[in-house]
Amino acid sequence: YALVEQMLKTEYQGHEKPFDMKNRSNETPLFLAVEKRNNDIVDYLLEVGADPNCQSSTKYDGPLHLAARLGLPNIVKTICSYNSTNLNATNARGHTPLLVAVMSHGLYDEDEEYIINNTQTIQYLLKFGADPLI
Repeated sequence: YALVEQMLKTEYQGHEKPFDMKNRSNETPLFLAVEKRNNDIVDYLLEVGADPNCQSSTKYDGPLHLAARLGLPNIVKTICSYNSTNLNATNARGHTPLLVAVMSHGLYDEDEEYIINNTQTIQYLLKFGADPLI
C-alpha cells in the first residue's frame, strides 16, 4: 500500500503507471495479487487505476482470466465491478474469461488441493455482462 501511495504522489514520466509495470515474467502487480488470491490488494490496485486488461505474456492470461481459471468468485466479482474491465477480452488462446471459467469447472487445483467449482464465477461474469456467444 505504501509503495503505491508513494507512486501516486510522485510525478511519473513514463508511459505506463508504475503499478502497471511488469516484472521479468511479464506479470503486473494486479496479476500477482490474483495469483496470490488476495482480493483486498486486487481491489486496492483497481481502485488506484491499475489496468485490469493487461495480459501476461508468459502465462497468456489477464487477471480476470486467471481468477476465472482458479475459481475465485470474489476476485472475479471485484474485477468485474470496475468499468474499465473488458469482460469479453480474449487471452492468447482466444478464450474469454467466461469460457475459461466453464473449461476450469470441475478441475482439480493441485496447488490449493480442491476441485474448482465455478458456478458462482460463471454467474458473476454473466451478471456483469459477459457475452456467452463468444
